[in-house]
Amino acid sequence: IGSEKMKSPVKKKTKYERLIDTLHVGVVKIDVPGTISFCNRAFVSLAGYTRDELVGQILWKFTVPDLRDALEDHVTKLLADDSGPSSFSTKLMRKDGKTLDVQVECNCEKTTRGNITGLVFGIIDVTDRVKADEALLESERNFRDMAEQAVVGIYVVQDSVFEYLNTRCAEIHGYGIDELMGKKGPWDTVFKDDIPMLKEDLQENVPGRDGSLRRDFRIVTKAQEIRHVETYGVPTMFRGRPAVIGTMIDVTERKRAEEALRKSEEKYRNIFENALEGIFQASPEGSFISVNPALARMHGFD
Repeated sequence: IGSEKMKSPVKKKTKYERLIDTLHVGVVKIDVPGTISFCNRAFVSLAGYTRDELVGQILWKFTVPDLRDALEDHVTKLLADDSGPSSFSTKLMRKDGKTLDVQVECNCEKTTRGNITGLVFGIIDVTDRVKADEALLESERNFRDMAEQAVVGIYVVQDSVFEYLNTRCAEIHGYGIDELMGKKGPWDTVFKDDIPMLKEDLQENVPGRDGSLRRDFRIVTKAQEIRHVETYGVPTMFRGRPAVIGTMIDVTERKRAEEALRKSEEKYRNIFENALEGIFQASPEGSFISVNPALARMHGFD
């Protein structure tokens, strides 16, 4: 009977290891010195070594050299008093020299009295995800570098808030970038008299073939100056969620010039229509282009 009781734990351990071997997540068990005492098939595949080459080796031997000291310190603290984060990332170095970005989850094995006897790590290969994140960051850096050189305002609006705007866009509003980004949105700066018109326009206008929307309205700067702007926006995805990316042009001076021209033309039209003298415009061939009422009366026309 005593012999059977001693064999029972061995059987349970074998069943446990066989079960762990079926998991697609790498599992590694280390003892108190940090020596690998067990690893499943998934970790063997990740590391590129055989199980015999892994078991009995120090865990941090299989990370990249630059991170070995940090992993050793971290594991030592976990083994000593279960301190430090139980979830962390590191780089695994395979037998063939290739490196993998891995996410690690850790649990302590303890006796009934609470003494730590070892650690069990769940290890997931996140190399593709890390590369995708790095590519996204690189894309965002390239976009920001390009946007900062642009002579027009560039913005990204999400949930009615500026999630990005370049220096020129902030200058048009008269604010610093930090005063707008993540804090204010277009509706906070639109001239109040233009808000009803703009909201109605947004509801009724159909986007162009490319999905773009053109808007012409007034904004109020930080210094309370009213400025005319034109915006061109298109729907996009920003950090995984719907947003609008667009450009903004300050057309205040153009609007002023157009208004001055309109007033000048109106003034000329009044003089033209009310003059007592006959006034006309003619083509080089001698045909009348326009005549005022006084000249028409002189020729017998009412």
